[in-house]
Amino acid sequence: MHYSPSKEGQCYASDEQQVALVEASNTNDGSRLTARDAVAHESEGDEEETVEAEAPESAETNVEQVVEQVAEAEQTQEETFEGEPIEDAQLAADNDDVQTLYSESIATAISALEDDASSTCTEGSTWGDDFSPWELQVKSNEFTVRDLVTMRKEYQFRVVALNKVGRSQPSKPSEVCQPRPDQKRPSPPRALKNLGTTPSSISLEWDVPETDGGAPILGYAVQMRAGRSKQWKEIAVDVKETNLHVPDLTEGMDYIFRVHCYNIVGISDWHENLDPITAKCMFDPPGVPRSLRIMDITAEAVELKWREPIFNGGTEITDYCIERQDKGTPKWKLVSTVPGDETEGNVTNLRSGREYKFRVVAYNCAGMSQPSDASAEVEPKDPDASPWHKISAENVTLIAGQKLRIRVPFGGSPMPTLTWHPRPLNLRSSLQQYDENIRADTALLSNRPGAPQNLEIGEVTKSTCKLIWSPPQDDGGCPIEYYSIFKQEEGRRTWGLVNPEVTKCEWKVEELITDTVYTFKIVAHNKVGAGEPLISGENTKAIDPVDPPEPPQDLISKDITSSSVTLRWSRPDKDGGAAIIGYCLEFARKGYGKLIEGKDYEFRIASINREFHSKWAYWPTAIRASDPLALPQIEVIKSKETQETFEARAGRDLKIECNVFSNPYAKVSCEAQPKLLETSDKVTVSQTKKDSKNGHSELIVKNCTRKHRGRYLIIAENNQGRNYVIVNMNVLDVPGVPQEPWTYSDPWNNAITLEWNEPEDDGGAPILGYYLEKKSDQENEWSPLTTEPIKECQFNATDLKEHAQATFRVKTVNKAGESEPALIKEVVAKDRFEIPLIKLDEEFERETVRHMANNRFWLKASVSGRPFPEIIIKHGDKILDNENAPEIEISTDQVTGRLEMYIRRPQRSHHGNYKITARNCVGSKNVTTNLNILDVASPPEHARPATVTKDFIQVAWNKPQDNGGSLVTEYIVERRDMSMHAWLPCDLLFPSLRCQRSRPIKVG
Repeated sequence: MHYSPSKEGQCYASDEQQVALVEASNTNDGSRLTARDAVAHESEGDEEETVEAEAPESAETNVEQVVEQVAEAEQTQEETFEGEPIEDAQLAADNDDVQTLYSESIATAISALEDDASSTCTEGSTWGDDFSPWELQVKSNEFTVRDLVTMRKEYQFRVVALNKVGRSQPSKPSEVCQPRPDQKRPSPPRALKNLGTTPSSISLEWDVPETDGGAPILGYAVQMRAGRSKQWKEIAVDVKETNLHVPDLTEGMDYIFRVHCYNIVGISDWHENLDPITAKCMFDPPGVPRSLRIMDITAEAVELKWREPIFNGGTEITDYCIERQDKGTPKWKLVSTVPGDETEGNVTNLRSGREYKFRVVAYNCAGMSQPSDASAEVEPKDPDASPWHKISAENVTLIAGQKLRIRVPFGGSPMPTLTWHPRPLNLRSSLQQYDENIRADTALLSNRPGAPQNLEIGEVTKSTCKLIWSPPQDDGGCPIEYYSIFKQEEGRRTWGLVNPEVTKCEWKVEELITDTVYTFKIVAHNKVGAGEPLISGENTKAIDPVDPPEPPQDLISKDITSSSVTLRWSRPDKDGGAAIIGYCLEFARKGYGKLIEGKDYEFRIASINREFHSKWAYWPTAIRASDPLALPQIEVIKSKETQETFEARAGRDLKIECNVFSNPYAKVSCEAQPKLLETSDKVTVSQTKKDSKNGHSELIVKNCTRKHRGRYLIIAENNQGRNYVIVNMNVLDVPGVPQEPWTYSDPWNNAITLEWNEPEDDGGAPILGYYLEKKSDQENEWSPLTTEPIKECQFNATDLKEHAQATFRVKTVNKAGESEPALIKEVVAKDRFEIPLIKLDEEFERETVRHMANNRFWLKASVSGRPFPEIIIKHGDKILDNENAPEIEISTDQVTGRLEMYIRRPQRSHHGNYKITARNCVGSKNVTTNLNILDVASPPEHARPATVTKDFIQVAWNKPQDNGGSLVTEYIVERRDMSMHAWLPCDLLFPSLRCQRSRPIKVG
């Protein structure tokens, strides 16, 4: 076969037996590559035909490989028949390659259909009209088509079988497929954070994943769980953006959220926020409203005014609520609501004759403030006011015979009475007759002046202030003669006179009460009387003037983390004349209650005194919310059972969990110590990263054996260094077999003592003991010698059959189970005799054993002999047994060879010599010990007066019969007056009378 591609995309193929045709089409440019019919010829001298086909350059194949495949096919085929169409091709698309599977063929050809997105394959498309085939002869029934266009073109494939006779009908076309690039599911989203909260909603934001898996992210899904619930609830499944607003939450409830993303391949792992988010307002309630004042009082209403709080809680104040308290009741009642941008309000519908208190509460979206200080008690009534009236100052012109009517408005509190006082006129009577009389009269009327104008209050101190005003616009028709000044303290209904006559339009008010709020009133006077009053618009507090304070200084930031920062500053040098009552601290991202990791923030601070804010002081540099770089810290998660060592049974998996904290996040590895420990593929370390600094790691030893026990280093390393923890791992298994030498004493008297050594390996747990089993030559089964484990590495086996052969085996026991048995050679039991031996314990080998009375006493000794000797104990000449000494318990243990004599409450009667005898058929052995029971001495006897005089009495007595086991060191003499009941020691009165021995002494 000859097959070679040309540079112009043409292929020339010739073969006597088989031909592979290549067809291809591209509907983008409308071009079509056609193939001529290929005819297979016998090798008997027929002329060779050449088939020419045009193919795209991308369809070039390895020509040499095709030639080799055809040659092999020619050698293996002896008979050739025209084949039938093969079964449908099965298609598997992966990466940039398309692989086609075949059921059976000798030589195959693949036809590839190619189309772009603008001309897709349809059911009406045909291979001859709509597509140009690309053919290639292959040997096997599997082929990978490479260099396909991904994501933009669609392909279809079919298979044709060829032999020497010809080609079969093509298989049914495969399904239309579109090659895709190498794609994986994406990594989880990152940095899930809280953008803001309200009492009923939470806004979330997260970062896109580090990798999208090679395919676009199609969406995100978000789940949440509330409080301590462990059940996740799905709240959004197709979120296109990296943020989400979660409504309809319960105020005050904590919520934890997690998010994952997905692409066309699959779903990522979950990314979960570590700290719960509380559904609450992000702002604080406002501060307390200030300087509540009563501006005006009438019989039915009160006008109030106040100043806004120093701190608004971080957001605007929405409302002020005015509350009222009736005298005699503790309850406050809401009576009025004022918009947040106003600081004054009226309370109406009050009753005259009752007293009330008022206070104001500020509200913002976070809640209500503390109430302001309550006002003084106020009684609604119209304020006292001087009588007033208004008379027009204009001239009045009348025509003779007309009436003169003058309207005069007047008022006052209480309501005044109005009287007219016309001036006396000296009129001259005259009678004149005029034929024509025309007369014009002019009248000039004077009235009270109007109110002064433009009252200004300045130069306020704690005891004085200065008032300045302007004259009234209406002087009443006559000059202003003087002004009267009044003051009123807050809460009072009466006015106090400051100065009755002031001729200038200014006055310095003195003798004010410190920290008292005043209202001032100015009244102008002319010759008619007092005019209307001018009342100050704002209340004035008698305090020294205050200037704005200086801003704080020495601004320092420290302990910066991803969620917090510690800010420090110093008090300003000048407080403006009033104490600093607080500071206002703000940062640039207003509206967020928490710092967001990786964001830069600017902070500023101002000092506050009772009146003013200072200028803002700014921290010198922006502060980034990020945790400081830190060495890794490893926290091994332990349970109550694994405080020191992690333990697992052999054949099971051993898992050790730990939390890793570092910045940046550390890489975790494991190392066995010493290196002899096995660290093969059975020992793996998995790592789960929770966020940029925290993660969880697991050390897993699969199918652990005793070889895996020992110490392991869990190492965490980042660019700041490395840290490690040592974990002790114990693999619990059955212990090893007892070790040689296995020895035994010569068997005598149907008994034998067996000994062995401890096993080399205890199985990772304390050895609980040993099980010893026996089997005679006449038995087929092993029988245990004890029901409980033997604690020591020896045992005395008894009840053996004389001259019978027996085999023993021993097994080690721990909490994991029993070891394999160790066999001991066969033995034959026979009798043996030994002389008794008895040896007191070391503490009883002294000549005399001293012991306190009433304290428990043990006498212990070791006894041996074959047969085991009989024990006889004598106290003096008395043999001790249960009948004649029931208070003494005597016990012997033939297995351990121990003898114990126990006296529960020894008395002086138990002191003396004890003789212990051990005897058997061979002989006997004796030991003796002296027991001294120490107790108080018995009382002296026969106390009597030896000599009696008027000055003294000589007393004598006999020694006590029992000195209690030791020498009497002294005697105490007491006396009693016959008229008294109390005994008094003589040595208190006569210290020299302390007796040292038994002899008469003098008392007196």
